[in-house]
Amino acid sequence: MTIQELTTLFGWMSVIHFAAITIAFLFITLFEGLVFSIHQAIFGLEKAELKSMYLKILGQYKILIFVFAFAPYLALKIIGY
Repeated sequence: MTIQELTTLFGWMSVIHFAAITIAFLFITLFEGLVFSIHQAIFGLEKAELKSMYLKILGQYKILIFVFAFAPYLALKIIGY
C-alpha cells in the first residue's frame, strides 16, 4: 500500500466516521422520545443518566475519530501526500 493510498484511506475513514457521529447525534436529538424509551427499557436507567451517557459516548467516539482517523490524515496531508 502506497502512502497516497494510505492518505486516501484515512481521508475516507474520517468522512465515514464523522457522518456516523453526525447521524447518531441527529437521531438522538430528533427521535429523543423513542431512543430514551428503548434504552430505558433495555438498561433500566433514568433519562438524566442516559443523557449523560450519550454525551460521554459521543465525546469519546469523537476523540477516537480524531486520534485514529483525522490526525493521521492531516499529518499525511501536511507532509505532502
